[in-house]
Order: sequence, then C-alpha cells, then structure tokens
Amino acid sequence: MKRTLLIPVLLVVVFLGAYAITRVNASPNPSEPTTTPEVFNPMPADQKAFEAVRAALAQELGVDPLTISLVSAEAMEWSDNCLGLGGSAESCLQAITPGFLVTVQHDATTYKFHTDQMAESIREVK
Repeated sequence: MKRTLLIPVLLVVVFLGAYAITRVNASPNPSEPTTTPEVFNPMPADQKAFEAVRAALAQELGVDPLTISLVSAEAMEWSDNCLGLGGSAESCLQAITPGFLVTVQHDATTYKFHTDQMAESIREVK
C-alpha cells in the first residue's frame, strides 16, 4: 500500500518543482525588451575619460556637468604615473602610462586635463 502511494506522491512533487522553476525563470512582462548590461556594452575609453573629467570639473566649479562640453580627447602616453604633471614634492613612478589629454570648455573658459587609460587618475593642467 505504501509503495503504491509513493510513486504518485513523487510525481506530484516533481511536477510542482518543475512548475515552480518555470515561474521563477519567466519574465514578468515578456513584451519588454531586455537591457544590455554595461559590462557587455562598454563606453569607449576616450568617452569614459571625458565623462570623468566633466564630473570632476563640474564638482570643482559647482556647476551642472551638462554645461561642460568636449573640445578634444587625444590618446597620449605619459612619462610617469603622475601623468606628466608631478610636482617637486611628489615621487612619481617613471613608467609609460597610457591615457588621454582631454580639453573641455565651460562658458568661455577652456580647461585641459591629463587622465590615465581607465580615467581613474585625473590631473588638471595649471
């Protein structure tokens, strides 16, 4: 008697488990397109450098970042990890550092910045 009940009970459990898995994997609204994560659609390096410079300058000036426009972003190779702008009190590792010379404009003023390739280090040309 117990064996005859065991098979139907196992079948019910398997079907309920399969149903639960399909419900979890189903999208709530299949008509909506899926978005591509940033990791699969990366921003070009020069655009990333500009966006980083724009954010830094906007914060420094206390202005809306959208008021800062790109003049140019040129690929460069800096002579050290201080992006060629190290001071006399700084110790800069002498190694070729790829990056960008980014020129931006806010109102009538032009600003120049040196960045590394990943736009993690930004220095303003004074």
